[in-house]
Amino acid sequence: NDTSIPNLKSESDLKKWFSENQNCFCGPEYLKENDLKKYLGNVDNSGSYFRWDVPYSQEEITKLISEKTRRTFDSIVLLQPLNRGISGRITQLRIDGISKGEPANIILKSEYEIRRVLHPDFLYSSAFIIETNSDLDSQPSQIKLRGAGWGHGVGLCQIGALGMALNGSSFENILSHYFHSTELKNIYD
Repeated sequence: NDTSIPNLKSESDLKKWFSENQNCFCGPEYLKENDLKKYLGNVDNSGSYFRWDVPYSQEEITKLISEKTRRTFDSIVLLQPLNRGISGRITQLRIDGISKGEPANIILKSEYEIRRVLHPDFLYSSAFIIETNSDLDSQPSQIKLRGAGWGHGVGLCQIGALGMALNGSSFENILSHYFHSTELKNIYD
């Protein structure tokens, strides 16, 4: 694995990172998605852990956002990331829409809130890019969230650690992979 980390706060770098064939410990090269159930149980039967897509029609996304935010939108015009963390996860998202015939927007101010609002249950991660079938001047009829990972993106990736372990890495190597500037130290006699 390459230890250089791309600037995932940048939309263009994040899109490039999504499109590249990643050789990640949590990816299918190390751990097949179909094998996860025997290690993790029934944690999530409906989605993918490594890369996933959540598509919505205009009607679906409008209804979902209206219900989850308790604001009535006639349509959704744009989902705009305002801020991303270093892991590429969106931490602030502006939703532009039309409400009662007038432009309206709402800002989701946390990764948790973004994941809560943009999925009927709870979105796998806020590390996603937004793809639509229109330009910025028109209302999209389709919106797709194309994402990576499953979780909050802080610390050790459970699936990546499992992939490393199944491929012969020691716990010391696994911990040093995820926590670069730490050292294991015996603090008791």
